[in-house]
Amino acid sequence: DMPLLLFGDWNDGPGDSSLGVLGRGVGQRSGLSRLHPVDSQGDCWTIYYEDGREYFTFDQIFVNSVMQRRMGRRAKCGIVDVAATKKASDHRPVWCELR
Repeated sequence: DMPLLLFGDWNDGPGDSSLGVLGRGVGQRSGLSRLHPVDSQGDCWTIYYEDGREYFTFDQIFVNSVMQRRMGRRAKCGIVDVAATKKASDHRPVWCELR
């Protein structure tokens, strides 16, 4: 019954089976929901590979039902898309507002 927030660089996209385990959980109430942050343009990618010219959503945020209720139906979340983030990492940071 405690709020849980799980986030990071998963090196897998939202549809990959490795992350499906988080959504299913191991018990009736243990599954996590993935938040859907977007940037100022409405894009959801967090890393771009120039060699293959491919965009991926590897950086993700998951919450349990307790945290989801606290955050509300429309949790405030996003992807930081300012040029300065390129100096820190090849990934764009994701964020969410906690309540």
